[in-house]
Amino acid sequence: MRFAVRVPLDGPVRMGAGAAGAWGGAAGGWGAGAGAAGGRASRGRTAGAKWDDKSPFGWNRGATETGSLLMRVPGRIRCPLSRGHTIAFLVTAACYAAVLTAVLTGSQLVRFDWQVALFKPYAQWPRVRPVLDAFVITGQRGPTALAALAWAVWRGGRTRSLRPPLVLGVALLLLNVSVGAVKILTGRLGPYDARTPGSAELFHGGMVFPSGHAASAVVVWGTLAYLAGHHRRTGALVACVMAVGVGLTTIYLGTHWVSDVLGGWAAGVLVLLALPLFEPLIATVSAYVSARAAGYSMGR
Repeated sequence: MRFAVRVPLDGPVRMGAGAAGAWGGAAGGWGAGAGAAGGRASRGRTAGAKWDDKSPFGWNRGATETGSLLMRVPGRIRCPLSRGHTIAFLVTAACYAAVLTAVLTGSQLVRFDWQVALFKPYAQWPRVRPVLDAFVITGQRGPTALAALAWAVWRGGRTRSLRPPLVLGVALLLLNVSVGAVKILTGRLGPYDARTPGSAELFHGGMVFPSGHAASAVVVWGTLAYLAGHHRRTGALVACVMAVGVGLTTIYLGTHWVSDVLGGWAAGVLVLLALPLFEPLIATVSAYVSARAAGYSMGR
């Protein structure tokens, strides 16, 4: 499977170190220094650079000119999901389906939802409420997405790659589409608006299942960990703490049922596990934009 980006050329092109470096880093930062040494490319000649062979996608870039500059973005694409990754995705999807089924059928999980809601944790421990009211903001899509986007742009600037903001954008798009669709379809009301004790409160126009706060915390913080490079383990630990903390806080505040949070966690993890599937597309878009920018710079 191949992707190609063509940039029209009016004549022979000399590619300096900066432009060649941009080509080398175009596919997302893997092997970003591949073209750093620079070189010369003219009609009928080929300039190539190899990506890191350890990459799970097997990137392999070459550039040829026959009246246009052709960039092959990868030479070959392997399945980006390992067997373990695939199993994790399927298990998470099964858990998500199990929670959704339990809510739809009014099972023991719904009864547990009501037990926790009637216990009113916010009334049992009122002193911590001001702190948790502020903490739960870290799970709201607006503030966290803007902060994460700023970091991703900064990260992209340091690595001279469009991959960080593109990965975050794809993750947020998947989050909004997948979680938003289920919210609309289930129409579940939250504990504050519940009408019938013991009922799952479905199809009343509500928007609480799955929990957007829990899912957003998983996706935003998890994506930052995914992009953290050498600090990925530390980022994963921070993401787990934030996701668990935000989910439990919404239960404490009474804005979500327990099952909402369980569904939100599962939905967020599914988005993270699906991200590697979009890496070829992200690399292609990144390469295309970098190629257009390089072509514009050379044409000036």
